[in-house]
Amino acid sequence: MKKFLNDSGKRVLAEEQFDEAVTKWVVSGGIEARRFRKGKANAKPSEWAKMKLFAKKRYADNRELLSERKREERKRNPEKARELDRKNYYRKRDKKLATKKSHYENNREKLKKKQREYNARMSGTDIQKERDKKRHRKYYDANSEKVIGRTRQYDIENHEKQQAYRTRYARERRKADPAMRLAGNLRGRLSRALRMSGSRKHQSAMEFGLPTIQDLMSYLESLFETGMNWSNRGNEEGCWEVDHIMPLQGEGVDLNEPSHQYALCHYSNLQPLWFEDNREKRDQVTPEARRLFNKLKKEFEKEK
Repeated sequence: MKKFLNDSGKRVLAEEQFDEAVTKWVVSGGIEARRFRKGKANAKPSEWAKMKLFAKKRYADNRELLSERKREERKRNPEKARELDRKNYYRKRDKKLATKKSHYENNREKLKKKQREYNARMSGTDIQKERDKKRHRKYYDANSEKVIGRTRQYDIENHEKQQAYRTRYARERRKADPAMRLAGNLRGRLSRALRMSGSRKHQSAMEFGLPTIQDLMSYLESLFETGMNWSNRGNEEGCWEVDHIMPLQGEGVDLNEPSHQYALCHYSNLQPLWFEDNREKRDQVTPEARRLFNKLKKEFEKEK
């Protein structure tokens, strides 16, 4: 182990003991700042303490100039700067970690209270959400297999609980989000009609003519009658429903035909209709509905 000089000039001190002796000299205030042309290995504690005071005073008197020089030097030699930072980190790591640990243990309750107050202030803010998102993504990228395996195992062990949660979450989302509710209803209505006719789906119910569910909502809004809005959509009196102009189970409909599915689910075959009017209409096929149906079938055949 490397030894350092004591104030008598004998090389008997370990580095930790030398640093403690230097700190005592600095704290005592019984020395003046002075520059020595000696390295730490060849200086006594009192001399090194004077050097530290000299360096501190010199930095305070020339802070801006020295900081600018240091920045310029780091720009000129970035590799050297990184290497120096690495060496300084490892040289002081144990001491810094011990200091941090000691500070935490001596101020545990105060620091915990401060952290709780900070968390309360930041909770729910966009900044905190973004931080959490980045942290979760970083952890997932580094431990994806572990996370997936843990999630699967949890789902297996808590299947009923998870199923109940997903059902409850979907129900709440449908209540709060008109877009999700509209998309779910259209998919469900098409699926039921296909099951009843023994057919299979050739295309998603959300892929007929419009790129997004928001576009479909805008289209339906353009057809709203006075009093219609997304809050009073429902299957009871005083509400309105999304109606298929050409009914899914109308006369002459064959859901096994892709062109028929396209025509029935095309956005232009949908309209907002008051609950009472929709119940009266049922599966009736009007001449206008038949013309629209044939037009959309031809459109599909041309695109194909």
